[in-house]
Amino acid sequence: MTKILFATYTIKVRLKHKKEYFKLDNIETKDLFDLFLKFIRAIESNPTTISQSIYNSNKIKTKKTLRLGRDLNLNITDRVYYGRFESGISGSKGVISDIEKNDDIFKMQENHARMHPLFFYIDIPKNKKEAYLILQRENSFGIKGLFLDSFNLFLANLGYKDYFIEINNLLLPKVLTSMLDKGKVKNVTLFENTLPPEIEDVLDSGWNKKLLKLEAKTVIKNKIGIPIKGLIRKVFYSKLNGNFTEVDGLQKRFKEVSFTLEQDNKIKTYYLMSQNKTLPDLDVTDDIKWDTKYLVPTIESLNKIAKLEIGEMKNALEKNKNVSKN
Repeated sequence: MTKILFATYTIKVRLKHKKEYFKLDNIETKDLFDLFLKFIRAIESNPTTISQSIYNSNKIKTKKTLRLGRDLNLNITDRVYYGRFESGISGSKGVISDIEKNDDIFKMQENHARMHPLFFYIDIPKNKKEAYLILQRENSFGIKGLFLDSFNLFLANLGYKDYFIEINNLLLPKVLTSMLDKGKVKNVTLFENTLPPEIEDVLDSGWNKKLLKLEAKTVIKNKIGIPIKGLIRKVFYSKLNGNFTEVDGLQKRFKEVSFTLEQDNKIKTYYLMSQNKTLPDLDVTDDIKWDTKYLVPTIESLNKIAKLEIGEMKNALEKNKNVSKN
């Protein structure tokens, strides 16, 4: 069965080469709520195609396309949009085959793509510098990068080339709590700030530190589980309460510490220093209802879950001003 995942993010808008963010309803007199409506109407009539820099084995450039799908809903009072995007990959020829009958039923050309529907929900509050975004993922299929590139390209084509849309991961505390309570820490990786002396001693003399950037890391593994949950809770949840816990020697010696948790055959990597690097996906498969006609989750069940998650996102940011400031 396909797993349905929600990935949770915040959206900010700034000028390129600057780190000061706009209030979203006053971006030099423009409102992100209105700009987003123009964007989705634009990709409804003229889908955006972004070329990828990764080539397949035939040296053909892959392209990803984003367009507006069915079930667009707009709530002006709450400043909310939700519906479905559709995304597909094109750029190579192939054959669609009925594998049960071993029968080829369609020949794909380079301009053909199987469009994949994925739910979105965006809440753009007034007088704030952050909006809240949920994008559906199915297993490894997601559209964050395509959505971001398409939106920034749209703004540039409107003449707003100096504007930059920024999307940041927002990991909900309950996701980590569940994995810490029920899962195992399978490995811990410590990324050193500097090379240990014993490593430098065996390198060729005279090597150029400016030209050659070397990195050392220590990986600790154990199939049964590594007893480090106490430290993880201490560091991670202190930031969620608006503080930061210093661990003697940890921040000075290591530039990052990552740990991999496993629960019910699901493996996820978390980062202690840069917590926004962690993929913020939440499994909602058990809570959705299916549209038997189109074989997709119903928009009503997706919207119901998304509204609850948006509420948790807002609460998490209110408690944690250090992770994402207004």
